[in-house]
Amino acid sequence: MMAAAVAYANAMGWTRLEVSTPPLPAFVRSLAFYQREGFAVTGGEKLKLLLST
Repeated sequence: MMAAAVAYANAMGWTRLEVSTPPLPAFVRSLAFYQREGFAVTGGEKLKLLLST
């Protein structure tokens, strides 16, 4: 599903994807998942993934 989201974003010309996770520590696994997928923490629980164009 992540690959499809990235492919769609690239096709649309978007430069990044952003997600937010629920409050930690209850959702540490969600945060870890997005970090494994290449997202970087930008502040609080918001993460972004810069896309190559």
